[in-house]
Amino acid sequence: MTKIEFLPAFQMFLEGLAVILGLYLAFFKSYFTERGKIVATKKDIEEITLKIETVKSDVSQITQKKISLTAEKSKTLLEYYTNYSAWLNYIMYASVSANSKGNNGYYEKIANTADDLFHTYLIAEAKLDIYFVDDSELIKLKWDCKLKTIQIHNVFSQAVVNGNFQSASMNVVYELEDGEYKTKRLKEQSEILLKSFEDYHKQKAEHFQELAPLNSKLVSLLNNRIASL
Repeated sequence: MTKIEFLPAFQMFLEGLAVILGLYLAFFKSYFTERGKIVATKKDIEEITLKIETVKSDVSQITQKKISLTAEKSKTLLEYYTNYSAWLNYIMYASVSANSKGNNGYYEKIANTADDLFHTYLIAEAKLDIYFVDDSELIKLKWDCKLKTIQIHNVFSQAVVNGNFQSASMNVVYELEDGEYKTKRLKEQSEILLKSFEDYHKQKAEHFQELAPLNSKLVSLLNNRIASL
C-alpha cells in the first residue's frame, strides 16, 4: 500500500476509534450518573425511614402516656367514690348503742373508725381535685355531697358522745342496791336513752333524704366521666 492510500485508511480508523471512544465515554457517564442517583435515593430512603421510626416512637410514647393518664383518671374516680361510699355507709349504719353494762371502749372505737374513713376520703378527694380541677360540674357536685355527709357525720358524732354518756350513767345505776329506787332510775335512764336514739335516727334520716338524690346524681356523673375517658 502506498503512502497516499494509507492516509485515508488511517484517518477512517481514527474516526471510527473516536466514535467508539465517544460511545464508551457516554455509556460510562450515564452509568455513573445513574449509580449516583441510586446511591442518593438509598440515602434519602434511609433518612426517611429514620424519620418515620422517630415519629412512630414519638406517637407510641404519646399514646402510652395518654393510655396511662386515662387509666389513672379512671382509677382516681373509682377510688374517690369507693372511699366516699365507705365513709357515708359507716356513719349511716354503724350502731351507736353499746352494751350499757360496760361498753369496753366501743364508742371510742366507732368514733375513731369514722374519723379514719373521713381522712381516707379526704386523700382520695384531693387526688380527684388534681385530675379534674377543670370539671366544674363534678367538683360542685362532689362538694355538695361532702357538705351533706359532714352534717350526717356531725349527728353521728353527737350520738356517739351521748351514747357514751348514757352508757356510763346506766353503769352507775346498775351499781345501786336493788330496790324501788334503782328500778325507777333504770326506767328513767332507759327512756332517756331510747329518746336520744329516736332523735338521732330522725336527724340522720332528714339529712340523708337531702343527700340521696345528690348521691344518685354523683354516681351517674362518675359513670359518664369514666365512660368518656
